[in-house]
Amino acid sequence: MAWALLSVGALVVAFLVGRSVRSPWDDAVSNAATSPVVTAVVEQREFSSSSPTLQGELSVGESLNVGAVVGAGPAVVTAARSGVGDEIRSGSLIVEVSGRPILALQLPFPLYRDLGPGASGADVAAVQRELSALGHYRGAVDGEFGPGTSAAVRSLYSKAGVGAQAVPVAVPSEVLESTPATGASGAGEGVAVQGGAPSPSGVLLPLGEVVSISHESYVVTRIEAVGTVLPSDSPVAAVITGGAASVSARVGVVDVDSFAVGDAVLVGVVGANGATVSGEITQIGEFSSGDAQVAGFAVTIGLSEAPGDVRDKSVVTVSRVDAGTAVSALAVPLLGVREDERGTFVLAAVDRAGDAGQTRRIDIETGAVSGGYVEVVNGDLAEGDLVVVAGA
Repeated sequence: MAWALLSVGALVVAFLVGRSVRSPWDDAVSNAATSPVVTAVVEQREFSSSSPTLQGELSVGESLNVGAVVGAGPAVVTAARSGVGDEIRSGSLIVEVSGRPILALQLPFPLYRDLGPGASGADVAAVQRELSALGHYRGAVDGEFGPGTSAAVRSLYSKAGVGAQAVPVAVPSEVLESTPATGASGAGEGVAVQGGAPSPSGVLLPLGEVVSISHESYVVTRIEAVGTVLPSDSPVAAVITGGAASVSARVGVVDVDSFAVGDAVLVGVVGANGATVSGEITQIGEFSSGDAQVAGFAVTIGLSEAPGDVRDKSVVTVSRVDAGTAVSALAVPLLGVREDERGTFVLAAVDRAGDAGQTRRIDIETGAVSGGYVEVVNGDLAEGDLVVVAGA
């Protein structure tokens, strides 16, 4: 009986000891059921600054046709006084057609009639004002085409190396009676004395010899060769372009954040052997969509200069100047980036000693992605901070 009781007691003790001893397999099973917290260090890494390339349309500015007035005979280019790429300003001689020059004058509106002695009006005043700015006219801007205006027009033509057209001028009888018959010593300006008889004359500013420009500077983009017979229905001898060159493009919703007003860009003309010009984004419009255009935002780019020998409305590409360059930025592993209804964030360890038991939420804005890391564009993180990448 005593032996039986001892046996039972031994079994109970053995059972209790077995319950208190853990085997390595027990630890493995327990670890498998838990998620250890893993952290990574916030660090500086290099990212390639990339941005999408836009396609747009080039506007070279205001294009003006330099046309000739077709008369009884054919309009023939008799002298090319400028070439493609040459600058044209007010007073410049552009081309000669059928022996007569075509000059540029910066006027507030195009001429609509021939001007000569006796003419008056706002167009005469505009011509007087411009001739004064060019240093040819010193009289009053009164809108009256008198001897002083004739002299200024003659000076304009003379400086361009051509002659102005002389026209007769009606002179009051009292002037004729007081003019000596043997010389010009007593004659007023605009009165030529030949063979003892007064022969009054002035000069004409023909409509067909002036192209009105509205900007200070233009560039010749096309000019016909000497000897070209211009078609009667479109007698265009040259084309000049002025004003600021620009590009109109569109950017989609996904890529709009890659561009901002003030960004420096490179504009390349498609099919122009890699030729580029520099520019700057001057405006990004509101979102719009429609059947005739790609949904997105209108982007306007001002150019430092117009690409040489390129037609208006040419197709161009637009890319940021810094696209493709390496930049150093704060980075976190992609595994540590989380999102919820409040936005994008990471969980950062409260202390840098590695204790990930306490974390805090930090909202961030992300940028480029490279090698499993993402650029932190904005957020309360510093190099050396710990962020949770797993287990929390």
